[in-house]
Amino acid sequence: MVKGVGSRYDTEAGSVAGMLAAQCSEMKKAVESAEGWNNGRRPERDGLDDLIKVYYAVSNVMTLAGTLKDAARGDGLSGLVSDAESFVSKRFDNMLHRDAKRVINSMIQDVMGELASSSQSSSLQGEAPPANGAAEPEKYARLRKLMSVREFVGQYDEMVRDRAGP
Repeated sequence: MVKGVGSRYDTEAGSVAGMLAAQCSEMKKAVESAEGWNNGRRPERDGLDDLIKVYYAVSNVMTLAGTLKDAARGDGLSGLVSDAESFVSKRFDNMLHRDAKRVINSMIQDVMGELASSSQSSSLQGEAPPANGAAEPEKYARLRKLMSVREFVGQYDEMVRDRAGP
């Protein structure tokens, strides 16, 4: 849990601490809603949209925390920044992010396998694609979306490397 959320930081709604606390609260809710990925559960189509929201929330918090880190030395804000970084490291980077990458790659391989299988079976039969071939464009659309999500997730890896420094 991100400490500071629901405490004195919330009383400073217009302040920087209040803004970071609000972002942390949003991030925590988003991460908790997506934690089924840690159990290997595959998301439905809407689950990918939820996952994207999680990455945006985490990125927003880490960007704000990084910006405030130097300015936060010596005041109460440094505790909130530290707690946010700890939450992201423990609950997101070490669990959800790793598992999300694995599940997305597996889903891409599954769709590619389905497409290869349907293409191979119709060419072996020497006939037009079967009536259920209408689902093929949907599979390609699904594959494009999964590949876009994988690219987006990869951008988070770059942000983590930049955050860690040389």
